[in-house]
Parts: sequence; structure tokens; C-alpha cells
Amino acid sequence: MSVTHVSNNITCGDIARGGDVHARRVDREQGAWINYRMKCSGIQQKDIAKRLGVSQQMVQRVAYGVGTSARVQKALAQALGHANWTELVATRQGVAA
Repeated sequence: MSVTHVSNNITCGDIARGGDVHARRVDREQGAWINYRMKCSGIQQKDIAKRLGVSQQMVQRVAYGVGTSARVQKALAQALGHANWTELVATRQGVAA
């Protein structure tokens, strides 16, 4: 099956694999807000990275919307008290998930 890109950086391959179809990049403002929330909560990117076995730079890239990783997005959301990335992003946008 070929992978075709669709909106919000989600691919048909992601959907076929049962991935988080809501995983999407955040914009610069949302990324700054996520990192501000992490700082206020005493959560460090390096701690999330260590727990997931990825680099701190990977966590930083996802948090600021430069990259995507459903696993990192889920860990960031849960660390900030949300069930998933969609809920976290919706909180910033002021809408219900």
C-alpha cells in the first residue's frame, strides 16, 4: 500500500496502522504554550525523552511543532494531564476535544 499524505500531516498509512489519526503538528504559538505549561509544571523534556528512549531534541521538535511522533505527543499530553494530544491542543484553542 502506498502512503498518500492527507491533511494535518496524517498519512493513509497512519490510519491503516491504527495510529493516532489526530496527531498533528502545532504552530509556534501552541508550541510555546505547551513548553510554558511544561515549565510551570516542572516537567522537563529530557525526562520524557529518557522514559521514551528518544532524544531530548525529538521531544523538543514535537513540542514546538517541528516534527511529529504520536508516541511523543501522547507522552507530552499525559504529562500535562490530558488523555491525548488532541485534547491538549483543543485546550489551548479553547474548544472541547
